[in-house]
Amino acid sequence: MLRRLVGAPGTPLQKGCAAGMGIAIGLLPIAPFQSLAALGLAFLFRLNRATVYAGTLVWQPFTLPFILAAEYWAGCRLVGDGGRTVDFRHLSGWRQVSEVVEAAALPVFAGAILLALASGLAVGGLTYLLAARRDRQKGASAVKEDGGAP
Repeated sequence: MLRRLVGAPGTPLQKGCAAGMGIAIGLLPIAPFQSLAALGLAFLFRLNRATVYAGTLVWQPFTLPFILAAEYWAGCRLVGDGGRTVDFRHLSGWRQVSEVVEAAALPVFAGAILLALASGLAVGGLTYLLAARRDRQKGASAVKEDGGAP
């Protein structure tokens, strides 16, 4: 998949921006709207829509608990937990569940923004570096094939 991403059409900067934007949107807890947001922003910034959309696929049922736990942890470090502890062991009714969701909402959203920005920048930067390296290698091999003639 990484080879396809790096080989997608566009400049290395466009590839990096598309991959970073996709991951950043994919980590935001806006699950029903991630795809729409990704495709809309890709269209607006003229980025490869498939690359941006592929990044949103990080939000999957088997990754969701880990992502939410990381966002909650980061959010608690950023904004605190408001002096309330979230106890997941004794949930028996909807009222208790709603209290847990209410207590965790601000830290999760703050952590989501922090992790989305950090992950988007990291993935976008790495994709840019790999795509630029690939373009340099392709350019060098084209020069060798032409015998160095302009």
